[in-house]
Amino acid sequence: MELHKRKHLGAYDFKCDVCSKGFLAKHKLDNHKIVHSGGKQFKCDICGSAFFCKYYLNVHMKNSHLAEQKVPGFQCEVCGSKFKLKGSLLKHVKSHTGFLCDVCGKTLASNASLEAHHHVHTGEKQEVCDVCGKIFAINSSLRLHLRTRPDDRPHVCDICGKK
Repeated sequence: MELHKRKHLGAYDFKCDVCSKGFLAKHKLDNHKIVHSGGKQFKCDICGSAFFCKYYLNVHMKNSHLAEQKVPGFQCEVCGSKFKLKGSLLKHVKSHTGFLCDVCGKTLASNASLEAHHHVHTGEKQEVCDVCGKIFAINSSLRLHLRTRPDDRPHVCDICGKK
């Protein structure tokens, strides 16, 4: 919140010596200075495109070249399905070991999760918000609701009201 308030006050600790633009963090200033040097030092090995910072090169790689790959890098040993990302494979593997919903085919990690999931199909709602009374079919929906309620964000910017 303190960093957020500093933006409103224009209290930047790091200023560019070329254009006087202010930054709250030194690494942001360092990234900015590359713009003035004219040096796009991060180059794509595949197509030669150049970028001011590594973050934009990574975004470019993900959006431009990973989508073009014909053969994904990770394969399921159970069914042979292929995935570009290791995390996607790990999520998929869980579908081979778990509790299968006989209505929609979704695989859940535990029997308790499966029982709670069945409420989605029956329409039975059992989870009630103690604050506003809203009713949810499954506990995870209630937890998400509680995390996103505006009154659960105690820090408020006295300049713009953002929580």
